[in-house]
Amino acid sequence: MKYMKTLVGVLFATALFATTAIAASDLQWPQFNSTNLFGFGTPAATDNWTLSFGGGGMTTTTGDSQSAFGVNLQLGHKDTVFIPGEVGIRQVINWSSTPNLNGGAWGLNTAVYQDWKVLTYKSFELYAGGNAALLYGNRNLAWTLGPEVEARLWLKKDVYTFFRTEYNFDISDTALKSQDTFRYILGVGFNF
Repeated sequence: MKYMKTLVGVLFATALFATTAIAASDLQWPQFNSTNLFGFGTPAATDNWTLSFGGGGMTTTTGDSQSAFGVNLQLGHKDTVFIPGEVGIRQVINWSSTPNLNGGAWGLNTAVYQDWKVLTYKSFELYAGGNAALLYGNRNLAWTLGPEVEARLWLKKDVYTFFRTEYNFDISDTALKSQDTFRYILGVGFNF
């Protein structure tokens, strides 16, 4: 336990020094916008929409670690809710090789999301937020709610690559219950 505390302390100190070094450069934190507190969109009428395509998977965090793989389509619009962000809708189609079903199972996921831009460094952006989704397909209907984090690397003014991870909770019953699944998506997006 003593070594674990030392390791955590060293990691914390390293992160602190690295943050200080980066902060002296081009790191930008989101700016609070009180004039457009709950505004939808930005003043300019161009470059407000994003369209992204990705592929990803889902892995269970408990049990026999089953996995599912699929595709993701997302349409978003820039907004400002305290800080700049993005609101949108996404459709995910997954396939999993389930041992008790011959041929596997299809799963579909339609979600709405709100993400906020929490960090900008040169061509790198970090978003954090959440989503609410309906899961359906070769399964019972389920409503989910969960946090998500997305990292974007802008390749050009209007093209980016992204990696997003989610951890959803089932809210179909009366209690908030973990789905014990970790979802990850890697793809490319376009700003228009």
